[in-house]
Amino acid sequence: LEDLYGIKISHTMVSNYCRTAALLIKPFVDSYPYEKSETFIADETYIKVRGIKGYIWFIMDAASKSVIGYQVSSGRSVGPCILAMRKAFSGIHKLTDKFKFIADGYSAYPLAAQQFSLQKNPLEFDITQVIGLANDDAVSKEYRPYKQIEERLNRTYKQNYYGTNGYHTLKCANDYMVLYVCFFNFLRQHSSL
Repeated sequence: LEDLYGIKISHTMVSNYCRTAALLIKPFVDSYPYEKSETFIADETYIKVRGIKGYIWFIMDAASKSVIGYQVSSGRSVGPCILAMRKAFSGIHKLTDKFKFIADGYSAYPLAAQQFSLQKNPLEFDITQVIGLANDDAVSKEYRPYKQIEERLNRTYKQNYYGTNGYHTLKCANDYMVLYVCFFNFLRQHSSL
């Protein structure tokens, strides 16, 4: 803006603009009718909030490569995992027998899946856990390519995140997350889009 129009804006102005944009975009990003396949992939990665470790939970559709569930949290517990899964499963009333939910070996995913089996209209599914970095078992060997899709998402996120030097508050991390998911699902150049 300064180069083109001579308008100087401060870091605070950019931050306020991002906060407002995130507030306006969040309902669209969260309620968009994503096409959902029969395979979801989940993973969590850490972030820094005022120098303290926080977490981002991603759930991605394997076919469309869209982020269909996400959550920012201060801890790595079951609650944020459930919230991310609720976003991912919104609009789904029944699952087919072919449905797969692929995640790492973290215990939060099976515990969160139990919550969906206890609902009024239960969604029952198993978690396929890909454990470790090597294909030491048949499950890991078969499902590793799906897990690598999610790991690429984490790396793409981190490439953009590292420039921020962490977040000032969880609210700032949430604002950034909404803008990032909007970019990732709708604006980036990708063959599946």
